[in-house]
Amino acid sequence: MQRRRIIAAVLAASAGCAAAQEARFLEPDSATVGLGDRVGISVFEGGAARAWPAERVAHFLARTAWTQDNRDTLEALPALGKAGVPGAVWTADRPGVLLLGLDLKPGLETVGVEAFGRFLARALPAERRGAITPALPEGGEVSVRRVESAKALVRVSAEGAEPVSIATSKTGQAVEIRPLLDPTMLTPGGDLPLKIYGAIPGPAGGVVTATNTTTGESFPVALTEDATANLTIPSAGRWRVEFHAVAPDETGEADWLVHTATLTFEVRAGEVTR
Repeated sequence: MQRRRIIAAVLAASAGCAAAQEARFLEPDSATVGLGDRVGISVFEGGAARAWPAERVAHFLARTAWTQDNRDTLEALPALGKAGVPGAVWTADRPGVLLLGLDLKPGLETVGVEAFGRFLARALPAERRGAITPALPEGGEVSVRRVESAKALVRVSAEGAEPVSIATSKTGQAVEIRPLLDPTMLTPGGDLPLKIYGAIPGPAGGVVTATNTTTGESFPVALTEDATANLTIPSAGRWRVEFHAVAPDETGEADWLVHTATLTFEVRAGEVTR
């Protein structure tokens, strides 16, 4: 317990107390590019673009139907595209779908108890919150160790090329939202089945939240006991999907362990499916 208090004090002094557990999303500056185009990649957190976390990259992957590049680091470049902050760049050198994935090194944060409670209310179903809430102190802060994985899908067009999609392939990230249909081929009204993978309790009976950042729509969907969910995508725009699992941190480094996975894709306008 003394070690936890020391960690919390150091974190609060160096970085301040986090307001809440905000998910991080990979955001390409365009969801549809041409063959050979450079794709600017930013990290968004709490609705705002953040500087590329080069020092926290544990694994970056870029996958097409023919290739997969793996990096244990990816350096930041100066201000990119719409985000206007340092980001990363990848060249879209194959037609079809380009899958970009990012695993961050685990990080330690301090969070106010009230803010952590609000996070639990939106991230977990009632029965899981009920197992955690009694263990929280009445006030003050808790320390959190976070494991985060993010991925984004980009459609790469090329005249005369046969479109090939690997959007449904499993990446093996620490925490993963895997679409079972290609989201980049959806039109408004279409269904998107998902499969969630995680290393701590949570995927079975958890919650995924889908948000359209173009329209502001947001809704949660409960996961089944086999860690799947079906989203009905009501509108075109840029969509973000997030999933969180929470458990006591058995390592003793923090009070709580939070595993977070995110997925970003764009749905094009079109005739509503039935």
